[in-house]
Amino acid sequence: YDISDIYNPILKDYKYKFSYSPNAIQFVNEYIILNDFNGRLMYKLSEYGALVFHSEQEYQSLKETIFIDDLCYTTTVGNGLDISSMDTTTGEITPLKTIGGYYSADKSIMIGDNILVGDFHAGLKLYKYTDVNPPVFLASHQIDGFIWDISNQDSLIFVSTSKNTHIVKLHADETFTELSNLSTKSVSNQVVDSLLFVGTYYDLLIYDIRVPSSPILLSALSLEADKRYIYVHGDVLYLSCDTDGVWSIDVSDPTTPQIIQNITDEAKILMSVDAIYGFLGAIVVDDYLYLSRNTYQDGELYIFKNQDPFNPQLLKKVDGLGGHGLKYEYNTLYTCDHGLKTINLIDKTNPLLDQHRVTCNYAPGLWVSDGKAIVTSQNEGIFIYDTGILHTPVGLVNDEIEYSFSISQNFPNPFNPTTKISYSLEKEAEVTITIFDIMGRKVKSFIKDKHQIAGNYTIKWDAGEFSSGVYFCQIKSDNITQTIKMLLLK
Repeated sequence: YDISDIYNPILKDYKYKFSYSPNAIQFVNEYIILNDFNGRLMYKLSEYGALVFHSEQEYQSLKETIFIDDLCYTTTVGNGLDISSMDTTTGEITPLKTIGGYYSADKSIMIGDNILVGDFHAGLKLYKYTDVNPPVFLASHQIDGFIWDISNQDSLIFVSTSKNTHIVKLHADETFTELSNLSTKSVSNQVVDSLLFVGTYYDLLIYDIRVPSSPILLSALSLEADKRYIYVHGDVLYLSCDTDGVWSIDVSDPTTPQIIQNITDEAKILMSVDAIYGFLGAIVVDDYLYLSRNTYQDGELYIFKNQDPFNPQLLKKVDGLGGHGLKYEYNTLYTCDHGLKTINLIDKTNPLLDQHRVTCNYAPGLWVSDGKAIVTSQNEGIFIYDTGILHTPVGLVNDEIEYSFSISQNFPNPFNPTTKISYSLEKEAEVTITIFDIMGRKVKSFIKDKHQIAGNYTIKWDAGEFSSGVYFCQIKSDNITQTIKMLLLK
């Protein structure tokens, strides 16, 4: 702008060349330097007030810049302080070194005892996980573009980036091999058996990956919204679009997927704002469908009766329980919003917030399995939780409920192969005690609807026939359930 008259600025020139909004602007001699999340743009200002493009350099999430003599210092998101030199005559900027920095990740998963991190800028990073020490870096695999999503099927890894979609194999010696490049940028993916579902900015793509090095495109379904989250249950795919709600799609025939409906149309009347944005998670548990919405406050959880997956019926909205992603493991629902949320789901229609561990500013990645949860933050790294110690016993947590019984933590725990489980009844009641494995399968029934008088009781479980792992002991009485987590280590 010409601001010789500050009350009447006059636009002199306009250029549009940004992937994101620019974060900073600097003037150095006749050069104008702008930083954005994709790099640095340089213009020269002509004597007529016109902007003349000079150069573009790809950098990682640039923020503020300051020049001292011929050195350029730039702060970045997640990658420390970048120090470069600048030739003020030619405008050439040469990187010298980077100080500091940490994970700048979007998604993480566990493969065996290893954590695979999809670093937002620097490709795949593999870490060895132990319960005692911080993860130890093992290997990395460079991938071009920003990583938006990763998933796996055993040792096959599927990576969605801003430039391409990759299929990578992780070998036993902790090395990577690129098997194929689908040459289409994508924001989400999920693999189910021999099918890979890919969400791009414009389409839902379905590939046959029986030969991972030569995937075959089966179909492309157009939906003009960012496909941020894919969840497949049976013959129905739930597609969470950041700006267009959640669509259900019939994928019983992967060569001709059919749109069923926009599920969130019915939920508009319950929304805090009119726009259908921020739906970033879907999951089916028993006969219920749960949709998670990130409202950049505390989020919202929508519950649908899902006996007919082609026509789910909205039951209610619960404030404060939304976030990024939805995972389920043994009566507990997980999502992440500035950290991990654990949601008690014993009563499928009345979820209760158990805990909200606020640990970071922005957490788009969530992975839960086998008693571990990983929350991935773009700016602050990865946070690893033992889900067994995050929340109170997985019974109803409500001060208004009068409990007629209690169950104590088993002893010893961990155990091999026997342990004792104690519980007490304040009044006579019908009691059922069951052991489940980590997948929710019943492995042992001690008592079923047995009438017992008030008092203290102890049962002994010999798990000699079972393999090492996490198990749950559930006691049920008067339609109330409490659960403890147990660890068998052989």
